Amino acid sequence: MTLPYYSTPDGKVTLYAGHVIDVLREMPAESVNCVVTSPPYWSLRKYDCEPVIWGGESGCEHEWETGLISGEGNSGSRRWQHGSTSGVEHLQRELRASGELAPLNVSHATCHLCGAWYGDLGLEPTPELYVEHTLMWMREVKRVLRKDGTLWLNIGDGYAGGSVIRGDGQWPKQHDSTLPRTAYGRVGALKPKDAVLMPFRVALAAQADGWWVRSVIIWAKPNPMPESVRDRPTDAHEYVFLLTKSKTYFYDAEAVKEAGSPNTHRRAPVGQVSRPPSESPEGIAERGRLGVFTDGRQYDYEPGDSRNLRSVWSFPTQGFPDAHFAVFPRELPERCIKAGCPEWVCPKCGKARVRVTENTPMKIRRTDWGELAGNRTATSGTMVAPAESTTTGWTDCGCGEPFVGGVTLDPFAGSGTTCEVAYHLGRTAIGIDASAKYLDMAIGRVKQGALL
Repeated sequence: MTLPYYSTPDGKVTLYAGHVIDVLREMPAESVNCVVTSPPYWSLRKYDCEPVIWGGESGCEHEWETGLISGEGNSGSRRWQHGSTSGVEHLQRELRASGELAPLNVSHATCHLCGAWYGDLGLEPTPELYVEHTLMWMREVKRVLRKDGTLWLNIGDGYAGGSVIRGDGQWPKQHDSTLPRTAYGRVGALKPKDAVLMPFRVALAAQADGWWVRSVIIWAKPNPMPESVRDRPTDAHEYVFLLTKSKTYFYDAEAVKEAGSPNTHRRAPVGQVSRPPSESPEGIAERGRLGVFTDGRQYDYEPGDSRNLRSVWSFPTQGFPDAHFAVFPRELPERCIKAGCPEWVCPKCGKARVRVTENTPMKIRRTDWGELAGNRTATSGTMVAPAESTTTGWTDCGCGEPFVGGVTLDPFAGSGTTCEVAYHLGRTAIGIDASAKYLDMAIGRVKQGALL
């Protein structure tokens, strides 16, 4: 049993260090309300994590095989047999001591007996293998997720044949064996300069694996990383997928409503809003709160105070003082948690308290356009259209137990932003990461009072 790497005194934030799949397998089924995470992107950088074994057969006496690249660029291969990853570490020491290779790490290998892969998530030699490993941890996430739970998956894209950044932030040499060799050239059907389309590869694979893909959200970055490309636009966005394990699930639309725009007309109860041919848009704007039905009738309205959350989120990236290269901006997990993780959950039956809302009807005065509308019959009166919704209460399971905050999980916790935000929103947070260094950053934020 994996013991917590750290837990706050009140038990509201718990951090685990280890292989994400191993830790998830020890968690109880259907114990998590919401998952918000951003796994390592494919072929982007090497994080401060020890390689682990992915897939294969349990009990296999692995025979590892890898391609080795010398500092002079001469390639070779080495095969060795060992039942654990310590065989890889032994080979690294042996090669360095013999001088056969320049001091480069042998960080990934494949067992030719069972197909197990030894390495870091994100440094797979092919996109297909990365997707396969992603589905492995997503299946464990689905097991621990409640039937009404949600997974918010943030993932970025890249290009075949592009340069790859190492974990120390430096550009790698052409023959750095700590990175996928295929990242520098053709990878299967991908040609150099092809967009990998990894977010959509993962989403389609997850959909085929039983997940519902409920929303494709674009995170637009006002402060993107500068690029020197001359033959395409600079990438200024990433994707956030809302995935669910059931067709019905917890989603609090009221908690994430956006401020309404005073220039946005309400949708008409029937038809589309239009204007008479002889009236200019400027004229309609000058008359203020005036809308027009497709049949020429006009109506007055009050602009809405709020609107439903849109699928394009625009906010900047945020820096972090410690050495971590992929830190969430706090606003991203905040939206996901508010929408997908219940504020109150019954500790006995596990049901969430669901918001009860009521729409306040709005009367609209309508008149005829008269001569502007042509031969229409003059009418007057009132009609009802949807208006602002109001929270009138919350559901109650009837167990009589005091409600607690829902559970948010980040299986790639990194510096702990998701856990921090979840705690401040009154939820319970669980974080997993393979790097003790990154978890120490998260603990430092706890001890400095970022969470408490």
